[in-house]
Amino acid sequence: MGFIDDFNRKANEAAKKVGEKSEELIESGKIRIEIEKAELKLGRIYKELGNKLYILYKEGEIAVDERLIEHCNKIDDLKEKIEDLESKKA
Repeated sequence: MGFIDDFNRKANEAAKKVGEKSEELIESGKIRIEIEKAELKLGRIYKELGNKLYILYKEGEIAVDERLIEHCNKIDDLKEKIEDLESKKA
């Protein structure tokens, strides 16, 4: 009987450890998902901020630092390209 009791005890300990590790992995996965959600939200906020700043710059409401004008010019170029392509499509 000692062998079976010992086997059952070890099997129960192993199952308990597997359960604990599973819970840890699940919690870790939940945290990773929350981090990814926060990073996506942060990206959307950055995008929205950039869009608002660009619009204010184009409307002459704010002055933009020289380091950012290059990016504004790239946006202008891409918008012009899109308009040209749209006119060819129609």
